[in-house]
Amino acid sequence: MLRDDHDVVVRNSGIEALELFESGYRFDAILCDLQMPGMTGAVFYANLLRLAPDQVQRLIIVSGNASSPIADFVRSNLIVEKPFDPVHVKELVSRVVSAARADYFPRAPGRSIANSG
Repeated sequence: MLRDDHDVVVRNSGIEALELFESGYRFDAILCDLQMPGMTGAVFYANLLRLAPDQVQRLIIVSGNASSPIADFVRSNLIVEKPFDPVHVKELVSRVVSAARADYFPRAPGRSIANSG
């Protein structure tokens, strides 16, 4: 859905994604499901805050229950409720990427590998 307009990096678990941040990778936008096997989105969020606090504002949460207590924990971030409209998600990701590239978000040292094409 996003590959036509962006370079996309996919990881199959929150643990795999956090390993990227531990290695110094940084992204313009991050999509994360609130309910994942092995790790909730809230746990991912807490670890991202510890590992790469500059990346937290770029996080877009996808949830089937945006009114859950876990969703409340990450309420300061953008939340897309399932089922979602792909056009809406594409627009939201593009806005976050544009904001990141305009230095709207604070940037910490690291390698950027998710750039629009």
